Amino acid sequence: MEDREFMEWFIDELIEKDIFWDCERDELVAKSIDYLVQAGKIKYDGYGRTERT
Repeated sequence: MEDREFMEWFIDELIEKDIFWDCERDELVAKSIDYLVQAGKIKYDGYGRTERT
């Protein structure tokens, strides 16, 4: 998946799942990373490093 396609998918998912609403920036980042890990789109090592799958 190309970066642009990935970002379009990601934003659509955030909107669909209501992740954007009522979040402070840090909470949004945490929820976003968690969602991407659950969706199998990235790996997260727990130390702030991510890798796209």
